[in-house]
Amino acid sequence: MLKTLEGGLRSIGVSWLSAGAFLLSLLIVLLQAAALWVLLEAYGIPVSVWVAGAVFLIIRFGTVLPGAPGNLGLYQLSCAFGLTIFGVEKTAAAGFSIVAFVLLSFPLWVFGALALGRTGMTLASVKARIKNKGKEA
Repeated sequence: MLKTLEGGLRSIGVSWLSAGAFLLSLLIVLLQAAALWVLLEAYGIPVSVWVAGAVFLIIRFGTVLPGAPGNLGLYQLSCAFGLTIFGVEKTAAAGFSIVAFVLLSFPLWVFGALALGRTGMTLASVKARIKNKGKEA
């Protein structure tokens, strides 16, 4: 079994697909940071793209902690904290954190709901499945 695992990890490490996945992941992170910067500009908080990138990283690290579903609360706290580090007033940072959370999360909620609907499942059936799996273990 360990031999199989070792072979699999070795093949992942030398695969061109791994490099492509890494570059695509990097591009996604850069685009997410750019979206935050554009939102900051639209909200009237003029910061450099580097500050926006740093705030984005603070948000990402801050939301690694276990919290409420959807990072509700941790996102706002991390965002406001990151912005105040770079001199943004607390009230403006707090207001922006709520607006950014809604604008950046809403599309994910919509597409997630559409994807769930296409499967023919409901939230209740997903919960029941999870509950039954827990009893089997």
